[in-house]
Amino acid sequence: MIRDKTINKEYDAAHMLSPMPIAISMGAGSNAIPIRCRGGEYQRPGHHARHQAQGQARPEGLEGLQVRVPFDYSMHNYLLRYYLAEHGIDPDQDVQIRAVPPPEMVANLRADNIDGFLGPIR
Repeated sequence: MIRDKTINKEYDAAHMLSPMPIAISMGAGSNAIPIRCRGGEYQRPGHHARHQAQGQARPEGLEGLQVRVPFDYSMHNYLLRYYLAEHGIDPDQDVQIRAVPPPEMVANLRADNIDGFLGPIR
């Protein structure tokens, strides 16, 4: 929604993940719109309690899980993909990575709709 409202000039300024303005400027997923960007971002992985209980510090055994990221072009998505691939897990075949807005992450975890997420913290 932030991307769409920014493209439609409904916002004068917005807080967004750092790759989003780049994607908007490039026209990834929409028409290219020039945009200025300042700031930084922090991230922390979050995952379902059953995986924490199993002590999953490395991605082995995570094949088949549904993991969510805040935006298709977010740094979280790219870091997760790199991390999985680095440990021999194909992020396109072995896990299901999809975008879900951060406010919906906890509800999806509680409802057992997803197995984990990688998202921003402030």
